[in-house]
Amino acid sequence: MVILLLIMIKLKDILLESTAPDIFVPRRMEDRMERYKNTIERNLQDYIKNGSDGSLSLRSTLLRELPSNLKYVGGYLDLQFSNISKLPENLTIDGSLLIARTPIAEIPESTFIGGGINIHSTKVSKLPSKLTRINGHLTTTHSQLTELPPNLEYIAGTFYGSDSPISKLPDNLTVEGDLNLQRTLMLTKLPDNLTVGGDLKLNWSELSELPKNLNVNGALEIRETPLAKKIVDEHPDFTRQQLTGNYIIKYLSKHSVNVKTYVSI
Repeated sequence: MVILLLIMIKLKDILLESTAPDIFVPRRMEDRMERYKNTIERNLQDYIKNGSDGSLSLRSTLLRELPSNLKYVGGYLDLQFSNISKLPENLTIDGSLLIARTPIAEIPESTFIGGGINIHSTKVSKLPSKLTRINGHLTTTHSQLTELPPNLEYIAGTFYGSDSPISKLPDNLTVEGDLNLQRTLMLTKLPDNLTVGGDLKLNWSELSELPKNLNVNGALEIRETPLAKKIVDEHPDFTRQQLTGNYIIKYLSKHSVNVKTYVSI
């Protein structure tokens, strides 16, 4: 009987809580979020005080800005899915800069980045102009980036640039991994002396002509492009299936385009 009475009292308390004014819940949540934010800020200052040794991950954090005294990150800086909207000036990052799906719209010219760069789904429209090499992957998908720095010569990983307004790549560029520029509707031509260590994917882009001295160590994919249509029109007696293999590779080699594996049109 006592046990049953206690259960009924507990149930009554739960029902009363469920009908209590909503004003109490946000206050408790607000307090928890404020404590959480304060903890992150203290940990950040400890990180800086200890020499910024190692990587710094603030992924999905509630912070809206980085401390102004953050000048160095000893590894990668991961701000992805966070509310941080601005990078501090004169920031040196030994590793990669990862800011996908953040409100950040600009990477200051004074920023040094030692690794890769990920600006997926941001409003970033340009990278620091002094960049000559990127020691990792470059991801610009669904960003506002329209062109790469003019003196950029080397990307150590893969360049994921599909679904972006990019319209120009610098001459003499080497990409060690794949180069994916699918559905780039502003890109009509490639730079001269482009070298791609993996596959070059240009399907559904507006590519209309071939550059000089293009070297692709993987496959070349140009399906549904003006260039593919042009090649097909130049071979009225061939089907698309026939315009594959060694024939199309030899055809492209006459235009200073060297492809190691296969061509898909």
